[in-house]
Amino acid sequence: MRIRAILLSPLWLLGAATGSRRPVADGRVRPPLAAAAAPGVIAGRVVVAGTQSRLSYSVVTIESLNRESFTDDSGRFMLRDVPAGRVILRAKHIGYVPVDLPVAVPEGDTVRVTIEMTKVAVQLPAVKSVGACTKPGAPRREVDPALAVLFDQLRQNAERSRLLIRSYPFQYTVLQVKTVRSSRDPAPPPDTVLLDTFTVAAARDWRYKPGNIIRGVPDSVGYHQVLMLPELGDFADDAFIANHCFAYGGVERAGGAPDIRIDFAPADKIKQPDIAGSVDLDSATFQIRSAQIVLTKLSPSLRRAMSDVTVESRYSELAPGIPMMSAYSSTTTFSDSLRALGVAATLTTQRILDVQWLKGKP
Repeated sequence: MRIRAILLSPLWLLGAATGSRRPVADGRVRPPLAAAAAPGVIAGRVVVAGTQSRLSYSVVTIESLNRESFTDDSGRFMLRDVPAGRVILRAKHIGYVPVDLPVAVPEGDTVRVTIEMTKVAVQLPAVKSVGACTKPGAPRREVDPALAVLFDQLRQNAERSRLLIRSYPFQYTVLQVKTVRSSRDPAPPPDTVLLDTFTVAAARDWRYKPGNIIRGVPDSVGYHQVLMLPELGDFADDAFIANHCFAYGGVERAGGAPDIRIDFAPADKIKQPDIAGSVDLDSATFQIRSAQIVLTKLSPSLRRAMSDVTVESRYSELAPGIPMMSAYSSTTTFSDSLRALGVAATLTTQRILDVQWLKGKP
């Protein structure tokens, strides 16, 4: 067996120490390595095209570097330690068309840019039902360009929520009211009302995937099943998008400005419990206002316990243009077998009382 060995000459060590030219194993001489280029800085602002009005809390991204940041309340931003060279700077803001700007980053210096954004203009498509979901995934621009624009606005809402949680960690205090309705006739007893307050971290480790909407949670007598309610950020999750179909559901007029409704449903191939429903976007700002969710594809064991689960969520701004779920209500209607035991349904409402920022607020 032949063994190939490489001898490191003392001259090589001397060359490394002094910066002189360095012999290598093949006998050739190579020049010393060049020093790495000093990184640069991109500083700028995001404004409305034509008016130069600031767009506070826009999202500025360099996707190739996995860098993402909010602008401040004056629309300004600064990205430090950007490698010298050409990058693509992307700016997004709910209700505006995303902008891609090529930027030449100078070595060890600062480049200043202004990004002008224009409002989204979309001709609302024809109303369609989701129907059979045989081709799940994000709407394709070449197939339904108007729906693709609306879906992009929904995803931007979700992306902003996720970036807020990563950039400015927070927790919030919740007031929960749970009402248990009796099914006893002819004179049912009064509803049982349970009140509780607790603190919840905005970040959570649960991520959507087919089959994990229902979780078993241990308790004092074994475990109970819990519906994992998708939050706003989940609408930007690749797994959620890849396993659901989306359709334009029309305009809702429930008081105030009309809302644009986007319906969604799980892929036909999914056999485990999942969710369907709709999301309402403000027709003027494209900011999310509410969501309605229904538990679907119940397993036989779940159907023995319940007949229906519905959830309605309401959203409000936590920071300008950054929505979060502020309240929700859920109704679980029980099956006939449980109604015979005296329980007809449970109604649960949650409302956020206050928010505590853990490392400073935006």
